[in-house]
Amino acid sequence: MLPYIEENAMWDQIMAGASNVRPGGPYAWASWNVWNTAPKSLKCPSDPPSTRVQTHSYATCVGDHASGLNNLDGTGRGAFIGAKYSGNAAPPAERPQTVFGKTISAMMDGTSKTVLISERMSGTNGAVSTAGGSELYGQAEVMNIGGLRNNPSQCIAAVAGGNGRYPAGTSIKRRWGAQWTDGQVGRVGFQTILPPNSPSCNQGNNANADSSTAVYSAASRHPGGVVTGYADGSVSFTNDNIDCGDTSAQAPGRTATSRSPYGVWGSLGATSDGA
Repeated sequence: MLPYIEENAMWDQIMAGASNVRPGGPYAWASWNVWNTAPKSLKCPSDPPSTRVQTHSYATCVGDHASGLNNLDGTGRGAFIGAKYSGNAAPPAERPQTVFGKTISAMMDGTSKTVLISERMSGTNGAVSTAGGSELYGQAEVMNIGGLRNNPSQCIAAVAGGNGRYPAGTSIKRRWGAQWTDGQVGRVGFQTILPPNSPSCNQGNNANADSSTAVYSAASRHPGGVVTGYADGSVSFTNDNIDCGDTSAQAPGRTATSRSPYGVWGSLGATSDGA
């Protein structure tokens, strides 16, 4: 996408590589001077300025499934799915990212009914810590919430009374949005499971971003919702009270094509659930 957002110079540098870096760049979580600073256009104006230079605010939709997120391996119900690379090897030059989009022909529900991107608030690249009571839902995720695939609403129950902020004493992680080149869902993705501006939760205790079972909610500092981009190029504002069906229902498997249990929001995130 870089040549289409006025970042031709960065694209050229990435594709040229360097004396010790192959064309297309090193592995996505590496520190490389070419991509150590994220394009300014990837930072939402509503997200406060940060001294960190790798942050971003825009999230790619991986669908409405909650498990297998760190090993999508080319599968998934959303418009963006994973490509797994072994170890620290560089990916193919023509595909430097570790998350890439499905083709339009694979979006069986139609491009106008398929969410591509939305928003989250960039984190601090910090490991697991304890919330002080001021952290907004969009800035972090709650750790060690079990059974998320069977009942994603447990994520909401875990922070009952938080009113948009994680209660003091909550174990949280702030990896999302801290490294724009790393295609892990825990750094760049979201799911259409819980309503926008809901909390996000992780089933494990891994201090890194490679979470296997988790729920990442779209979030922003805009009052009442998030900006959402669709596969047909349209952009709209999604209200926090969009129909999300039964958020206590079991999330579908990553390769399932059944109707999303999460109402309109869930179906918009799934490319081929028949709705």
